Amino acid sequence: MSEAWGERPTFRLLDALVEAEIAQARALVGDHPAHRLYLEAGLAAARQGADRTILIGRGGRGLILGIRFDRIGVRTAVGTLAEDELLALGDIRGAAELHLADDQAEFLARALSHRVAARRILRLYRLDGPPALPPDPRCRLLGSEDFRAVEDFFGRHNAGAIFSRWMLALPFLGWFEAEQLVACGGVVAQADGLAHLGNFLTRPDRRGRGLGRAVAATLAARLMAEGNRTLTLAADADNPAAGRAYEALGFRCFETRSRLDLDAAASGV
Repeated sequence: MSEAWGERPTFRLLDALVEAEIAQARALVGDHPAHRLYLEAGLAAARQGADRTILIGRGGRGLILGIRFDRIGVRTAVGTLAEDELLALGDIRGAAELHLADDQAEFLARALSHRVAARRILRLYRLDGPPALPPDPRCRLLGSEDFRAVEDFFGRHNAGAIFSRWMLALPFLGWFEAEQLVACGGVVAQADGLAHLGNFLTRPDRRGRGLGRAVAATLAARLMAEGNRTLTLAADADNPAAGRAYEALGFRCFETRSRLDLDAAASGV
């Protein structure tokens, strides 16, 4: 983490980048499967009018990628950033998740102590081939007509989930019993042969039956069959059961990162 200060760092819309800046951003994310995906998916979404932002650090040693979901903003730090650039990372209105390196999290946890609701360790997983378990035909592909059912499901059982209506335009699967949604999971971002999975949730009274694992296996098999070469997902380190379920499918942890959850009320919103 650099301590150099200069002109106030500001976020820009991804669709405002010129080709040289896009090339610079691609060089910074390199072949990191999650960061590369966030950038490429962000560029594609920005071209369609979506609000995707970036801050390229001074000296071209780091960047921050931003995405706005319906109820929360998420920003991801990549590479080396100065302290004022990290402060810009945390200068976000409303509830937010910040994904960053451990030393960056230490700095921001102190600087934003009035807003930090929680600090977690994320384990990042990847899968580079078909899942170890077969798809389950009882998993149903969901669409825009299922939005209310999915929104209500998260509202009842995981109100803090990062879910937005547009995710149902990407592969999103559900498991129903007696016409009630009891487990789900889907794609959060997809581009360039890469896909990031998330929003896996099983109704509390149906847990322990492998439904979430079946949804994840079916989703992974579908994505691989469609030509995606690498799938990624993240799980809290304090949820080892989720990690074991993903590992049973063939996912392997390749990195750990810090996550800071910022409270909306303290931001003045």
